[in-house]
Amino acid sequence: MINIAALYLGMATQLGPMYLLEIVPFNLKGAFGTACQLFCTIGIFMGGVFGLREILGKNLFVGKMIQKDLLHLYCIIGVLCC
Repeated sequence: MINIAALYLGMATQLGPMYLLEIVPFNLKGAFGTACQLFCTIGIFMGGVFGLREILGKNLFVGKMIQKDLLHLYCIIGVLCC
């Protein structure tokens, strides 16, 4: 069951931006293509931040988990700026 959910999640993260890139004007394709991935990364980061207390129950390793999420976000922003 988890494999089916992972398959649909993978399809959603690929087909959404693909459809969006088909309908936007040519000069905006790069911005819209990277914005989809950026918003996915921000969503993962926010889910990690807001879900920490429910998962861990206390502040153990919270700083390291936030640093891991921030590293992903900085990598995406770095790719956007270069």
